[in-house]
Amino acid sequence: LMIHADNMSLALNTLLKQTMTPHLCDLRSNTHYLQRIAETLLMLLPLGYLISSAVCDICISGIAMCFLIQSILKRDYHWLSQPWLQASCLFWIYLCITSRWAINPSSALVESLTFARFPILTAALANWLLCSPINHQRLQQSVVLFAFFTCFDIFIQYITGVDLIGRHAEGVGANASLMNPELFFNVDHFRRLTGLSNKWNIAGKLTLLAMPVMTLTAYQASHTSNTLYRILLLTLTALLATSIMITGERTPIIVIGLSGMLSYALIPTIRRFIITSVCLTSAITGLILISNPSLQTRVTAHMYSVAQVTVLDWKGDTKISTSHAPLNDHGAIYYRLLINNSWQLFLNHPIIGIGIKQMPETCQKEIPDNADINFHGQSKFCPTSPANLYLELLANTGIIGFVLFTIIVSQWFRVLSHLRDDLKKQPNADTVFMLGLFVIWLMQFFPIMINSSIFFAWHGIKIWWPIGWLMGFSNRRDSS
Repeated sequence: LMIHADNMSLALNTLLKQTMTPHLCDLRSNTHYLQRIAETLLMLLPLGYLISSAVCDICISGIAMCFLIQSILKRDYHWLSQPWLQASCLFWIYLCITSRWAINPSSALVESLTFARFPILTAALANWLLCSPINHQRLQQSVVLFAFFTCFDIFIQYITGVDLIGRHAEGVGANASLMNPELFFNVDHFRRLTGLSNKWNIAGKLTLLAMPVMTLTAYQASHTSNTLYRILLLTLTALLATSIMITGERTPIIVIGLSGMLSYALIPTIRRFIITSVCLTSAITGLILISNPSLQTRVTAHMYSVAQVTVLDWKGDTKISTSHAPLNDHGAIYYRLLINNSWQLFLNHPIIGIGIKQMPETCQKEIPDNADINFHGQSKFCPTSPANLYLELLANTGIIGFVLFTIIVSQWFRVLSHLRDDLKKQPNADTVFMLGLFVIWLMQFFPIMINSSIFFAWHGIKIWWPIGWLMGFSNRRDSS
């Protein structure tokens, strides 16, 4: 009987080993050439992200395709068992089905189908590429390198009007430089800096790279006995934050400020150096604002105007016109019309929404002309997206899509809950960097944030890339 019981136990253990789901970070089945292509694209992803949406999309789609082909060739689909990915697949199927009722069904269907690249990218990072400590280290180095290069590039463009790769600043007074002080310091001439980007969204892009880098430099400053090295690290941190401010973009300035406060709360070991960096950044930015009236007006008066017209003084019967409004009020008028029209489209299509990237056409058809509105000569305003995560989900996907995306996010937080506690208990350079990444990822869900569409590559990556990296880091720690 004892021999028979032992045989039964051995058979049961063998069966369990054969049927057990492989670990999420099991890298033994990699196809070498696909892995090399995907790793190369991953290291170039930060640079592609900074340059343009098209280059960023090439990296995203390339990594996703390599991962899918690798899974098919090895018949390895264990990564599909993750709840967050199953919820993402359900959300994707829902987008494809509901595109049938969009104003332009074929366009909505194409956009819905290509949305799949985002969850597949995240799955590739979490279960394949970033389970490797070497890839994690290389990507971290890539982020640090391109963050500081972009910082330097922005300062060059601020001083000369042209960045290192020949891109010009945009807006009124775009060609102003310190070589022409009368134009450079003219309050009526404000430039929007582009840096490496082909649009004026470089500050929004840089915040994603800058936050984990700044927490890392603050940590290194707190763990060195070399005074000169510490001063250098704190100066680099301050210059990185200042480079975001001098672009004149409002939302990134708010994001970096809120992220700093959240980092202060989450990472006790670097609190003293966060305060030191904030003081140093304030001193540098203060000098720049005093010397540059146009930037000072943009950062202070313009931000107040946006808050006042968009939130504080909202009245449905107020006339909205840019014809006689000061330049600083144009952004406020833009946001006011944006929020109003997006909400109206949601009310018109509350269940399934209008479809992905269908706002311009739907708005032109459904939002009536208003004689009280004059937005640069137009009687209504129809942008490409609602420019807010929650408004976009409601307007584009309706209540059902909003709930499905909420389920995806809740699954992410469930996965990250134990990782956050582990990182806080065991602080080192790696964990502090990942906490900085977690902070800037968390800021993407700040309710009143103005941003681009999560269905566009350059902004969608802010949600899907960091969470893939964080889960990959978590899976690697679990496997070890």
